[in-house]
Order: sequence, then C-alpha cells, then structure tokens
Amino acid sequence: MFALYKKSQGDGKAAYQFVEKASLFGFHKGYIPWLLKFQVPTGQGEPFEWHLDIETALTQRDDVNGNALIIDLKPYDKTYVFLCEVVEAWGHSDYGWTPMMLHLRGLIVDRDINSIDKKMFECQTAEIDDPIFSMYYLRGSVSDGRLVGLWTTPGPAINSVLLWPDVFEHFYTEAEKVIKHLRNPLISRTERFRGFWPS
Repeated sequence: MFALYKKSQGDGKAAYQFVEKASLFGFHKGYIPWLLKFQVPTGQGEPFEWHLDIETALTQRDDVNGNALIIDLKPYDKTYVFLCEVVEAWGHSDYGWTPMMLHLRGLIVDRDINSIDKKMFECQTAEIDDPIFSMYYLRGSVSDGRLVGLWTTPGPAINSVLLWPDVFEHFYTEAEKVIKHLRNPLISRTERFRGFWPS
C-alpha cells in the first residue's frame, strides 16, 4: 500500500504526516511514471536507462501537496508496522518492459502496531535503516520521447524480476554508489549521480 506524506526534518528526527493514498505504478495514476515523463529526453527511444530522485522531483512540482512517498509493507498485519520511504528509482526500459530498482529507507521496521500512528509519526534519523533495495518489473517503456504501455506490474503470472547481465550490472553499480555514499556522507548526491568517487 502506498501513500503521499509531508516530511519535515530537524533535531535528528524526521516527521511524516499522511496526505493521501497514492499509487507508484500505472501510466495514468502512478507517481513514478508521472514524474519520469518530465525528464524523458526529446526523441528518446529504447533502450533507456533512467534515474529518479523522488524527493527532489516531488518538491519541484507545485501541484503535489507532499514530498515523500511511503510504502506500507505490512498493511494488514495486526501486530507489526513496516513503513519505508521511496528515495530513488532506477529503470532500464527496453523491449516494452522496465525492470526497476527502488532505494528505500526503513523508517519504522517491525515496530509494535500499538506504538505507531501511521497517519502521523516521527523517527530518529540514526535509527533509520538505509539503504534497502527492492526490485519490480513494469509493463511499459519509452518511444520517441514519451512513455508507452501500462506501466503496471504484471501480477502473479510473473513473480520474479529477470535481469540480463547488462541490466544487472547497471543496478549493481547504482546500488554500490548509494551504499558508498551512505558510508561516506561527504560525497554529495550530485557527485554520486555523476559517478565521481574520490580516491
């Protein structure tokens, strides 16, 4: 289950306030394809390797009343709460499909459900589990600078993400950059995106 939240930070804490239910996927209502369409280069076709900085992309949109996308990984569990923030997304769009990797932050990881209000909660920055990675397979791609297809997950018929070597290497490289950045916060996000690594 996905939702849009307003996030604020300070004093070693991050606070989140529920705005509305949301979708990550789907050509018409999904936040990821909607945000992605604004950065597809003119005339871009397949293959297309792309990256979305979710918080930055949300903040740049005047028509969005929130700056964080949250995944409730256990929406029906009556014992524990597991909430993650979607930080970044990488995709490899080709042959009408897009395998995608998400960088998540574990905000509330298996906490007692009676101790958390999902509509409004805080977490200590030092206690956030970051990074966590998740993989998806989407029915959609790009053609002539536009998104094409449904941009939805294929459902139970395909429950595994198939990655050819070049796509796997792309995701592995980006995940490694995230991990190195979090171990060395002096490396800026801009430098990380450019592939800059000090020796």
